[in-house]
Amino acid sequence: MELEKVVQLIASLCKPEFENLSTPIKHQIVLISRHNIEREQKELDDFEKIVCRKSLEKYVHEVFYDSNACLCCFEFSKEVEKFSPLAGEFLVLQ
Repeated sequence: MELEKVVQLIASLCKPEFENLSTPIKHQIVLISRHNIEREQKELDDFEKIVCRKSLEKYVHEVFYDSNACLCCFEFSKEVEKFSPLAGEFLVLQ
């Protein structure tokens, strides 16, 4: 087999797991919906609105949401330390 064909074959096997991610950025928060479905986007947008209303947006860098896995991951700034009063602000968002 030619090297070029081998490289193409390997590349075709190494497609990214998350191909359909949407990454809208508002207020410097990256919002990622695994399945890019309307319900996930709405929940991400609602979370962002609440965070902004509480003036906490500078502490959130990224949110990843996968509704099929019931999974939501957050990337916070270094100022948000585990069990700190600031971290507690995120636990009571409504």
